[in-house]
Amino acid sequence: MVGMSQLYGKRDFRTDGSYVTTKWFTFLWVPLVPLRSMRVKPLDTPEVEHLGASLILLALFGHLHVKLSRKYEVQSTTRPVLMQVLHIYAFMLALFLGWENLSRHTNFLSAGFLCIVLISPFVLRTIARRNAADRVSITIKVFNGKTGRPVWRESPLIWIDKEAFISPYTNLRGKAKIKVSRGATQLRIMPDFGHECRWKDGDSSEMAVSYSIAEIRRTGVVSPNFFGAARIAPTPGVLIFYELPSTGRARWNGLWFARSGSGGR
Repeated sequence: MVGMSQLYGKRDFRTDGSYVTTKWFTFLWVPLVPLRSMRVKPLDTPEVEHLGASLILLALFGHLHVKLSRKYEVQSTTRPVLMQVLHIYAFMLALFLGWENLSRHTNFLSAGFLCIVLISPFVLRTIARRNAADRVSITIKVFNGKTGRPVWRESPLIWIDKEAFISPYTNLRGKAKIKVSRGATQLRIMPDFGHECRWKDGDSSEMAVSYSIAEIRRTGVVSPNFFGAARIAPTPGVLIFYELPSTGRARWNGLWFARSGSGGR
């Protein structure tokens, strides 16, 4: 088949074996347009690395990639991950330049450069898997401060130490799992478009409040709730966070305002 979709790339490995990959529209097995990224978990025995057979075919016929059959569980789907897309484009460019250089100058230097390009995905993935083994899981549970019910499809803003914030979506039970490095110390959290339950007057000082990751892992942490009697006992490895969810209309207005900049423009 001349034009088809294929999976390329592996990044953001987790200890459960899952990773992020991107589906591409391809022409003669060459990835051209990224369609979407997915977090997938292999369900069968490990296969030869994605590019394993491709590299052999590349050396013999100039092909870039042949997708080997494998079963996956798709855990989530998002828009194409920019860094993965850029890395794949960079790999393709380096591969083309290395192959072109080798065809013009058949020497050890040219062959060595091409070999470095070919093995780079395997080296980077090995490093990424080792880094994933050094990360631990923390569960975030979001509950309605008034009713005590789980908040579904909420995406609380979470900061780990000085890293950029993440915003995982909660499932039907109000649960979201995140991975943090073993050396991480502090976690900050605030609602997305919901309202604070930790202060009666809705004080904006929530950004200054940090929770100890060691305490979350050891005994669990439950945030204060001044808007209802809902209270859940702490569980090791879990952060319970109370908020007042926005109504559908308020959430829509908040999304529109965020995307349009300030309301006056």
